[in-house]
Amino acid sequence: MENENAGDIFDAIFGFNETLISLHHLIPSSAHSSLRAADRKWRLEVIAKAFQGDREDDFQGLLKKFAANKLSREEARAELVEIIGKGSTNASFELSLKQLILRPEPTAVVHRATLMVMVSAFESLISSIVEVFMRQNPLQAPIQEKEFSLAELIAANDLDEIIENALTKRVENILRGGLASWTKWFEEQGLVLQNLCINWDEVAEIFERRHAYVHTGGKVNPSYKHKVAGAGPIGNLLPLDEQYLHSSLGHIVCLGNLIATRFLPKTKKNMSALAVSGTSILYFDELMKLDQWAAIQKMANTIKNDEMELDVKLEVRCFEWLAAKQLHDLKKIEQQIRSWDTSALKSKHAFKKAALLEDVDEMQDVLSAAHAANESWVTSIEDMPEVQYQENIQASVSRIMSELRDH
Repeated sequence: MENENAGDIFDAIFGFNETLISLHHLIPSSAHSSLRAADRKWRLEVIAKAFQGDREDDFQGLLKKFAANKLSREEARAELVEIIGKGSTNASFELSLKQLILRPEPTAVVHRATLMVMVSAFESLISSIVEVFMRQNPLQAPIQEKEFSLAELIAANDLDEIIENALTKRVENILRGGLASWTKWFEEQGLVLQNLCINWDEVAEIFERRHAYVHTGGKVNPSYKHKVAGAGPIGNLLPLDEQYLHSSLGHIVCLGNLIATRFLPKTKKNMSALAVSGTSILYFDELMKLDQWAAIQKMANTIKNDEMELDVKLEVRCFEWLAAKQLHDLKKIEQQIRSWDTSALKSKHAFKKAALLEDVDEMQDVLSAAHAANESWVTSIEDMPEVQYQENIQASVSRIMSELRDH
């Protein structure tokens, strides 16, 4: 049962990351072309239906005049209002207009769904983590009220069923309280969530915005206004554009992974920190492709001191520096990188240091020696993150490798 539970929690971590990465690919409006095509077809059908009968000739005439540039936009708009006025007493016509006005644009629907699923994935992960803790520490599970009636106890088949129901209820009690409740619960277990995120205020805002979309259609409500600094007037629609959702995914993926890596090893005695951290590190490459550099920097900075093989530890340190370069510039971290002594390490680490410092001469020296020694890492040099995500380094490596192959 212990190993089975361990497998379940790793499935939960993988599932959380895979869900968020899948969502990331749904954010760009370019991914919604088929939805927009279907929406456009539907709108044309509704328009055609709305302007049937006496209004059809008027509408077609308007379209022809507008296409022939015989009407300005203002004139066309005025004429359309006049045509619409003729049908204003027709219930079917009014219904068609309401449909056209009130049906949301496909990208807006996908973006709302993205926010909902993103937060839901986080809640599912938290639920799995809390459940693992409860199973390991059932006596620490909070009891808020009488949990079972006499009838329920009589109806239960055995003690295992009663315990299972009790654990489920206690996990639900914690989850039901929302972000503030989870934060308090983790703090009681010695974990401060505010230390595990890119920006706590922005994380809290994501949950409040989700709450607003669930309860008030995305409009600022009293709860949002009270909890979010700088919130606009009550009733204002909260936008969900690509930039907001991209940033939100970074916040959520970072917090979810770091809660797992910091909390689970303390909860399960047979679960190593490396096992959990390694699961998160596996996603660094994917997160780099998605330009989630703030999440990578925070995760790497937190994970880098965990117990792990030296090669992995050095890779994580380089991920942190590379992310810092992408977010800021070399000057901010240059001294840290220069102080890294790679003299006793594998040559690939010396190359990584040179690439991060943009020292092309040192890169050429290291690559030349490694190529002459047939070191295996040289064959996949173009895939190294320090090369792949720095265009100037990519060009230099391409030139150096071309020269080495020619010789």
